[in-house]
Amino acid sequence: MEITKVGINEIHNLDELIDISDNGTAFCYNYFLKLKKVKYLLKIEEDDKLLCLFPLFENGSKVEQSTMYVPYGGPVLFINKYSYRRAVLLQRQIIYELIKYLQNHYEEICFSCDTSMTDVKSFVNLKIVPEVRYTYKIDLTQTLEEIVNNFSKDRKKDLRKAKKYYLELIFDDNLQLFDVNKALIWESKYGEESSTNFVEEYLKESIKNSKGKIFVAKYNQEIVGGVAIVWDNNSAYIMYSYYNHDLDISTIPFLYNAIISYLKNETNCKYLDFEGSVFEEIEKWNLSFGAKQWLYFNYYWQKNNSEEIFKDLYDYGEK
Repeated sequence: MEITKVGINEIHNLDELIDISDNGTAFCYNYFLKLKKVKYLLKIEEDDKLLCLFPLFENGSKVEQSTMYVPYGGPVLFINKYSYRRAVLLQRQIIYELIKYLQNHYEEICFSCDTSMTDVKSFVNLKIVPEVRYTYKIDLTQTLEEIVNNFSKDRKKDLRKAKKYYLELIFDDNLQLFDVNKALIWESKYGEESSTNFVEEYLKESIKNSKGKIFVAKYNQEIVGGVAIVWDNNSAYIMYSYYNHDLDISTIPFLYNAIISYLKNETNCKYLDFEGSVFEEIEKWNLSFGAKQWLYFNYYWQKNNSEEIFKDLYDYGEK
């Protein structure tokens, strides 16, 4: 098994590889990584067969993937073609080689795996600290009627209210109506805010590559809210949203319902991922749409003063 560090431009078909991988997500596409200023990936091969890609979110001597802005950025695997037994053992071997490489070349490591990678054994064996996280997903393989039936009473009431106020749905493919600044207010309160330029470029690139859409609600000739999503071949992700808090007209439930309908009719996505939160109130909100809880892990390691890692685990602040 051979591991090499390669420039992102050396992999000319990166997006195609992500789409055919076992677990590649929208946060590994070429245009997203470039906007995040990722220059290199680790590539693991065996007998000239590609087994794994790992985007390097480098910050000096650190691999530092911010899970607030890059939900899933861990190993991208290409081993599903093997038998289950072989795939389990091969994945552990891949993780071993990957982590040893990172530990030998960096002072600190921080990244998250997607929801399909819940085998922590290989990480723990190498003294990588796992932090349990959750996201919430709606199963889009259900019928639209089944999905809406799983909404809570309050969310069903919201849909009736939105219908009463005749909210108008607009697809803002040119990013002319969606207010990015309003969509970033939450981040400014609870973390380092993304730049407006980054969000605008990211959404434009996603739409250009047929991997994103912006849904805007209009009421009485006024834009009252919007939700921006991106997706890959498996899941769609709610990334940015806002609404007019002064109007009690159920804008977000209206837009979420429109998003679900669009994804079912226009894409092959199997899940709508709320790109979850550990804040209790947001968890309750996600659950009210019939979303189910999915487990994933953030991983941490540092060469020196490793006990400091445990001080900040699960320190999610107030909400």
